[in-house]
Amino acid sequence: MPLAVMARFMPWCAAGAIGVAGCAHSPKPVPPKSDTAVRGACHFEHMQNGARQLRGGSFPADVVLHAYFPGDIKRVPERVWGLRFGIVRMPQAAFDSRTDSSVRGDVVPRVFALGAPREGSSQTRFWLDVDGDGDLTNDVITPDAGAQAFARSNQDVASLLDGFATGTMRVGEDARQYVWAQHRGTGAHYLFLARSGEAFDWQTAWAMHVELAPQVDDDRLLRPSSLGGVIRVGPREAPRAHMIILTPPKGAAEELLLHVDQNADGRFDERPITLVCSEPRRDGAPVRWAGTCTLVARFPSGGGELVRLLDISMDVRLARSEAGGPVGYSLTYRGEWGRRGSVDLGAGPMDALLFDEMAMGDYRGSQGGNDSGVRLLIDLDKDGKFSRGEAFDPSKPFKALDARWMVRDLEASGASFRLERLDEKSGPGDAAPQPR
Repeated sequence: MPLAVMARFMPWCAAGAIGVAGCAHSPKPVPPKSDTAVRGACHFEHMQNGARQLRGGSFPADVVLHAYFPGDIKRVPERVWGLRFGIVRMPQAAFDSRTDSSVRGDVVPRVFALGAPREGSSQTRFWLDVDGDGDLTNDVITPDAGAQAFARSNQDVASLLDGFATGTMRVGEDARQYVWAQHRGTGAHYLFLARSGEAFDWQTAWAMHVELAPQVDDDRLLRPSSLGGVIRVGPREAPRAHMIILTPPKGAAEELLLHVDQNADGRFDERPITLVCSEPRRDGAPVRWAGTCTLVARFPSGGGELVRLLDISMDVRLARSEAGGPVGYSLTYRGEWGRRGSVDLGAGPMDALLFDEMAMGDYRGSQGGNDSGVRLLIDLDKDGKFSRGEAFDPSKPFKALDARWMVRDLEASGASFRLERLDEKSGPGDAAPQPR
């Protein structure tokens, strides 16, 4: 039998940077008394501004911000309620088939409006300012009565997308077939447009991401300048979407308010998060704000649900042109959560940390890449520090104490996992050390 070591990890907030050699850790972890204590009462301990108290935190993750009301709209459809506005970046080559293929990377932004389906229909209604004149009512878009079969003709695409709608759209002198769809996992909207003079073909169609601000039921939170984005954290099978609304201040404000849907319930019933100026310009006007926030993540556990409080530090920057005018806002966040515990690889208990470098909220990490984005740190030499040589990717086999190990059954919450010895010399006589 392979040598297996069960590791139980207690919650640990504000982990230090994994890439920093000699990152100190204290105090010593206290192992749980029972499985029930780990699974039933394993809550994160909040540390305010933990990323500053301990060096590092996760890598910064970007939150893409979209305008709720693009400024270049001149006319919108009448008697259509609940319109959502966004931007579609259309390839320049999509307008003119004679455009040289070398400029296919050039795109032009076009305003987009999304409306609820007509009564008795499931077809998505949208308006696109194809000609770029700011008028959403003079562009000819003719939806089909129902989604045509060619929309689902590609099985690979159909496995990723849902909510298909089809029709024709006039681009210049051409009436092109289009497919509208949503991503099954993220809910993102996509528009696919046939080539000029061709029937719709998934192999050649132009694929365009529709940049929509997240839908907000309470429009009292919105202003003409409001920007919206989403932070997705939690189990990769169903990460929870935490919506964010940023309303740029008027003038040089020392504080910036963010409305954050911390519970991911779509209601924004929490108090706004206050970010304070962390970097002024030479003239004293703020160009950067920082603050902290706590998100509620939910994980499946033993047929029930396990709630985790995930602390993040947030950073908003205002970019300005050389003339001093505002260009736009950017928002990034860092995860300040981690787990601590101990493992025994046959040489006695050793302190260990489990760290979510990419702030995904899932300790199993990402799939399909060269790196999971998660790190398991083991104090192999018991010197009270974690060096670079003591950090491992738990999605891959690693070598420690002259043996090869593999992490098995790692829970999304990071509460527990097994370490399995992969050495050929392991046999039925090997006994698994008891959890510490």
